[in-house]
Amino acid sequence: MRLLLILAVILLMPLCHAAKPLPPLVELSGIDFKGGAADLYGSIMAGEINVNYVYAQPTGGRSTLSKTFNLASIPDQPMFLHLKGRDDDGPQQCTIAVELNGKPLFEGRNDFREDEWLTHKFPIPADALKVGENTLVIANKEAEGRVGMPPWFQVAKCFIAG
Repeated sequence: MRLLLILAVILLMPLCHAAKPLPPLVELSGIDFKGGAADLYGSIMAGEINVNYVYAQPTGGRSTLSKTFNLASIPDQPMFLHLKGRDDDGPQQCTIAVELNGKPLFEGRNDFREDEWLTHKFPIPADALKVGENTLVIANKEAEGRVGMPPWFQVAKCFIAG
């Protein structure tokens, strides 16, 4: 029995000394992005500040958020985009696309709710981040709609981290 206890301690020791998580590489609020409609409707929504929103494709620049940022290095660990968002109050979730440097992180009906902010994480492909300039795009992919009406998608915050 004593031998089993010693063996268990030896096997679990690496878990006790795991490396601390790295701080986020990038932290953004909705209004850090170019595009969207925060300039029309304000950036405070449902308890969040610095929110931006994207409307359907026919609204042109109001349908896409984009942000370019620079990285000095890329960590040698899996990275994720953590996105805090909220869906519209329409009958179904709208279709969105999230891309990093042209590589898709997500495309389809979003899994966010209309009545609360949720944060979802999306895996970033190993070759998507690069040293130097990077561009993150969040777009509403709905084919029909107008500014001020569903379908819309709101972005409060996002960050890239392990």
